[in-house]
Amino acid sequence: MIQYHNTFMFDFQKLIVYQKAKQFYHEALIHVIWNNRVDLGMKDQLRRAARSIAHNIAEGAGKYTKPDKRRYYVCAKASVYECFAALELIEMEMLISKTVMDNFHNQLVELSKMLTGLIKSQS
Repeated sequence: MIQYHNTFMFDFQKLIVYQKAKQFYHEALIHVIWNNRVDLGMKDQLRRAARSIAHNIAEGAGKYTKPDKRRYYVCAKASVYECFAALELIEMEMLISKTVMDNFHNQLVELSKMLTGLIKSQS
């Protein structure tokens, strides 16, 4: 992961769910997005959905009202689901192994649970 020399961190950077979203994106890059066997459309779809998880967590953390925060966390959770659907299809095409898919599944389940907690905390 990228390390910054500046000691200041934005609030969202301290959130474990944000850190896990970045880790998921990093692994998606390695196993799918940089995989030459996966078609460009699917790579783009997964890239955008995976980025959206982290983006929406960060943007939600920057909002001041609970309804605003909640809306972004709901969008992040929807992107988790979109990523899983894309990965299932990629696995069906035998472009990633069951082991890799199981790892992605575990990461996405954890992200989903964490986002559900954030969503509930904003209700």
